[in-house]
Amino acid sequence: MSYLSILVKKIRIGGNMQQSCKSLHLSLDFRQAPSSLSKVFIEDIQNVKVDDLILRPNETIHVSFRRINNSLTIAGKMICPGCSTPDMQVADELQTQIQSTRDELGAPSAKASQLQYNPKVKVEILEAGNVSFDSFVSGMGNQPNIRIQMRNAESVLIKDSYFNDLPSNGLEIFNVDNVTIFHSEFYNGSFNSIVVNGGVKNVHVNDCLMDKHLILPLNTNSTDIFFRCTTSPDTFLSQSGEENDPECVSNLSRWIGSRPNGVESTGAVVLALISAILLIFAVGFLFVLHRTGRLDQYV
Repeated sequence: MSYLSILVKKIRIGGNMQQSCKSLHLSLDFRQAPSSLSKVFIEDIQNVKVDDLILRPNETIHVSFRRINNSLTIAGKMICPGCSTPDMQVADELQTQIQSTRDELGAPSAKASQLQYNPKVKVEILEAGNVSFDSFVSGMGNQPNIRIQMRNAESVLIKDSYFNDLPSNGLEIFNVDNVTIFHSEFYNGSFNSIVVNGGVKNVHVNDCLMDKHLILPLNTNSTDIFFRCTTSPDTFLSQSGEENDPECVSNLSRWIGSRPNGVESTGAVVLALISAILLIFAVGFLFVLHRTGRLDQYV
């Protein structure tokens, strides 16, 4: 008995311009999808929320959001549970070198399935309303190679999010009047990880751990970038921050859970304890002088 094999390469979710869906809430788990699937189009829906993007090793995935008229929210984690850990990646690189030597010697090839690589992901957002990355996590643990391209949206908000190893041009934002990045972390980013074109009028970065060189404006005459209470992760973790504004100190203290305890904080506690002991001793000494009637001669 023979079976018909169907290769699914693309999936489209959405309505049409006359009858668009009002809302869609989904999780993109590609582990359950056909291995041949490489593109997902979500189109002509008023409101979309995506929780989690779960990938398989060796995949190249293109997710496109088009004409999401009101709001698009991307939340949760982008993870690859089956991908190699950093130690396993080193082993895979060694195995690749060994296989190259085997090929030169004419030895039998290793099975391709034995080698695993982190997936590549392209997220494309075209003609949207308000776009937000809310509590979004990318690059923690296993690190898929992600590139996000946004074109022609009403606004972009990135808040309470975490990006690690964002590549150069990893986040492109074109033709969006206002971009706000709030209370988010950017670690180990490449130079010019975030690129904005002249169609972006204002970029506000508040209360973030971010190297300011991550943002590249393609037209400095058209784009204004404002940093407030923002410092690089390296500066923050080394406790050599330059922020002296009390408001910024208070805001940056939100990151205290990830900041190591240092000599400065320990010294402050010891100094406060010594000051309290000296104050108690002085008050006790004055009380003794008062009880013995000798305080008057010092007044």
